Amino acid sequence: MRVWVLVLCILIPFAATAAEVEHCLEIANDKARLACYDKAAGRIPTTEVNKPATTPPGPPVVNLPSAPKPAAAPVQPRSVSAAPAPVTPTPPAAAQPAETFGQEQLDADQTREITSRYDGEFTGWTGKTLFRLENGQVWRQSESGRFRANLDRPMVTIERGAFGSYRLKVEGLNRSIRVKRVR
Repeated sequence: MRVWVLVLCILIPFAATAAEVEHCLEIANDKARLACYDKAAGRIPTTEVNKPATTPPGPPVVNLPSAPKPAAAPVQPRSVSAAPAPVTPTPPAAAQPAETFGQEQLDADQTREITSRYDGEFTGWTGKTLFRLENGQVWRQSESGRFRANLDRPMVTIERGAFGSYRLKVEGLNRSIRVKRVR
């Protein structure tokens, strides 16, 4: 809020003091607040068009932090003394089972990788290869590339990558491929 006071002090001619501007910030009525800024800046309206709206006699209306705001009402400027609304913490997410790995958005507490055995003979990948794992999951190659290998039921690790991607690594090979879960 102090930044706004500084900006307003720069924009309003130097006759205005910070105390006068802070007083104007507390006024809830837009026209009355503008009139307060004009007065603080030493500007006196000369025509009927430039005259500020008259305000009813009495103290200026001030936004109170405890006053409820209607949901559909236009946004009112906050008072200098208004405190931010308290944030209620969300409960931590439950541990993620391996069955849903690859079918969700990344949360902080989710599994970073899974390991399973390849179901059958692993022959590499050729473009749109499907990788069937013994845990029942099926993954599809999602990047181009070819690689040949002949391994019988090797261990496979699938790790989370950047931007929601997954990388499949085969035990005993120094290669990996980006994959997407199909089932």
